[in-house]
Amino acid sequence: MISYLRNKNHTPYVEVALLGPLVVVLLVAAAFVVRSHPVFPLALVGFAFVLLGGWKLEAWVLLVLGLVCVLPLDNAVQDFSFYPVAYQQFYSVPILVILYSLLYFHRAAAPLADFKRLHGKEDDDIMLVVNFLLVVYIIFLFMRGLAANHPFHYIRAEFFMLLYYVSYPFWTAFLRDHASVYRWLKIFSLVAFATALLYFMFIATTHASLTDFIFVRLVTRQGQMVILALPVVLTFALLSKKKHERVLFWLITLALFLFAFSLQQRTLWLTFVLMTPIYFLFFAFKHGPSTRAWITVGIGFMVVAILFFGLMWVLATFLHLDPSDALERWKSLIEQRDISVRMRYIDGTLAMRYWTHSPLLGLGIGSHLFTVPTAGPHLYMDNSYVMILMKGGVVFLALILVFYLIPAKRAFYVYRQSKDVLHRMIGASVFTTIIGIILYGMTMVNMLYYRFIFLYMFVFAIASKLYFDLKAEKENS
Repeated sequence: MISYLRNKNHTPYVEVALLGPLVVVLLVAAAFVVRSHPVFPLALVGFAFVLLGGWKLEAWVLLVLGLVCVLPLDNAVQDFSFYPVAYQQFYSVPILVILYSLLYFHRAAAPLADFKRLHGKEDDDIMLVVNFLLVVYIIFLFMRGLAANHPFHYIRAEFFMLLYYVSYPFWTAFLRDHASVYRWLKIFSLVAFATALLYFMFIATTHASLTDFIFVRLVTRQGQMVILALPVVLTFALLSKKKHERVLFWLITLALFLFAFSLQQRTLWLTFVLMTPIYFLFFAFKHGPSTRAWITVGIGFMVVAILFFGLMWVLATFLHLDPSDALERWKSLIEQRDISVRMRYIDGTLAMRYWTHSPLLGLGIGSHLFTVPTAGPHLYMDNSYVMILMKGGVVFLALILVFYLIPAKRAFYVYRQSKDVLHRMIGASVFTTIIGIILYGMTMVNMLYYRFIFLYMFVFAIASKLYFDLKAEKENS
């Protein structure tokens, strides 16, 4: 274990002060095994990584990606939709402590000159400042919730989930260069592929028939993987120079499309529909404005229109279905006659009424409202922005918006300024993903209550890394 702290050049031992907290966290994680807690894989594999040789940091990151994306495959409403305590992810603490501990050992063993060469520009990252302010404010909201005597299990649940915002500095230090960014984007794409395949296996073994699948929806929040991975997967499928990679990423693209359909979530479908034209416009103008690009855009929208009306004709002619029934469904959503929308409207109105009691600072972590679905006290309703206002007021909302919009701006800068087509489209993919996250937040509490925040920080760090590398390249040219 001590030799684990030495690099190939046999430099002096680094401080072992962090070994104590690291081992304690692993022991605490192992203790959860008694309760059959999902953190068991972390404890078991964590001990193995401590004892193994090289690639410890990368191996642990891969493990965490798998845990966050794939496990557990939540599938029942009673497991997490009504009771988000099941989603509080106690293992956010061991995940973050171990990641930062391994990162510390990695940095301590690396030559200082190499570290400054790879990470020097990020020292001036305004995102780190905003992230620090955001984390400090989350701690303040935690104390505010305690002072207001909110239920402690609610306070604890929210706090553990919000801790994933602490992972942004880790990702900025972990992603070292272009090659590292591309490699981990491809790894993430494969993890998303595995998530989709596992869900297909799950529904195939759960549903007895197609009718059962249509009418008995299995709820899972892994649908966010479509928003996070699909733009990047499309970029590699379209622009990869290796044929076998293009084939693989087209296969992943197909799997993610089917995954999005099989989830049967209208909010995900709507977000996907809004993201698609954004990405298409970026791809059409990847070489800059031109007559050919405008023709491509026109043809693209014409093809979509033909496919849409063609589908309506097939439904009416061969399946004898009235396409107006689908339009009536969307009309009921707009007019708030749909029961799901109506419940969200009532819950959102009540949450905003609570917010008026403390508009600037909110009510604190752990504050709850009486929702229609539960007919009782509940931690949240499905709108990130309403919940952010209610929990943390205008200050919290401002910090969140700034923290999400800065990487979007940086990704757009990469698309506009980079000379490399693949580099530009990675920037466009990251921008599209961030817009998708922001849009999805209007109908979900994805910005507050899910472990996928860890993946959001991964996306934000990629935007920052590409941005700073491009700035440095322009300065040196």
